[in-house]
Amino acid sequence: MASKPTAKLAKTCLSGMWTIASRYGASPGNIVKLLAPIIVEDKPVVAWSVEEVQRIRSGLRDDELASVNGITDLVDLLLATGCRIGEAMALKWKHFDLDAAKPTVFVEGTVVRLRGGGMIIQPHPKGGPNGKRRLILPAWAVTRLRARRTLLPNDPEDLVFPSTRGTLRDPRNVRKQLLRALNRIGVTDIPTNPHAARKTVGTQLSEDEDGGQSDVAVAAAQLGNTEAVTRRHYIERTHQGPDARDRFDAFRLPDENGE
Repeated sequence: MASKPTAKLAKTCLSGMWTIASRYGASPGNIVKLLAPIIVEDKPVVAWSVEEVQRIRSGLRDDELASVNGITDLVDLLLATGCRIGEAMALKWKHFDLDAAKPTVFVEGTVVRLRGGGMIIQPHPKGGPNGKRRLILPAWAVTRLRARRTLLPNDPEDLVFPSTRGTLRDPRNVRKQLLRALNRIGVTDIPTNPHAARKTVGTQLSEDEDGGQSDVAVAAAQLGNTEAVTRRHYIERTHQGPDARDRFDAFRLPDENGE
């Protein structure tokens, strides 16, 4: 059975087809409009809290298998960038400048699976060419990446997170490895999909100094999405408004002192 979003998209396509058909006299009208509406409920965004991030990072660092298969370093990268899992799998050392005054990573592609079963690096992220972005890395992530660079083949065209054979790594397998790693360290009470890290970054960067979420533009630029998509899919609502008291001063009467 198709999901509701898929069904809604199919209905939209069919409606367009029937509209054209009726315009040219091939149909008496658009019968798709007679169908009941498909209601797609928005699920609340759930991000990891700062405490949960600390718990995950420290737990994975102590897990030997996660360190060996790269899951520990991968989660660090996801939390330092907000990258999608496919974008991370497509990264090569040429995309990093770890020794600059402001160390960066350039996200310009993603791993996709072809219909025949093979995998390639698509020359742009999921959102298209506009999704390409250069991100400044935090110091703790740079330290981890430099350590990883010393342990792996690190020519410019070498993958940062290769398979055991040095080839492209299947994002589906990585998701399973991450789930098993989180289960091993006892993280079973929060979302375990790699996308949770992306939501965590979006939520963290959207928060302003007053505890509100007015910095959506910052989060959107980091994630490579529009502000509307970022707000809807990648920011956990805190229900905390901004500190806008100075703007309300315009409503003050002359005899009010504002205290």
